[in-house]
Amino acid sequence: MLTQIAILVCSKVAAILLCKIYKLATNLTRQECKPETSLQHVNVSFEVTTRRTCSKLVTSNSLQTIAKTEYEHSLGLELATYRLLIGRFNHSLRLTPS
Repeated sequence: MLTQIAILVCSKVAAILLCKIYKLATNLTRQECKPETSLQHVNVSFEVTTRRTCSKLVTSNSLQTIAKTEYEHSLGLELATYRLLIGRFNHSLRLTPS
């Protein structure tokens, strides 16, 4: 049960951060900088932030609080949200001029 809760919380954090990456990637495609380099930096930062945040949540008492309020009604929604954001993010990358 605790593992499922940890996965739920981490997926929620990942979805929030992925949304921020999507917005940043969209902005980078409109600028005259090197979006590939900047996007790589954002991806590395995203992975590090996600790992740190999830590690802190798993070891803290806030995980139990979040679990009580979020677990039952958010499980299906988070996966759907994550898939939607991934689809939009991948689509925006395909539209980026080479």
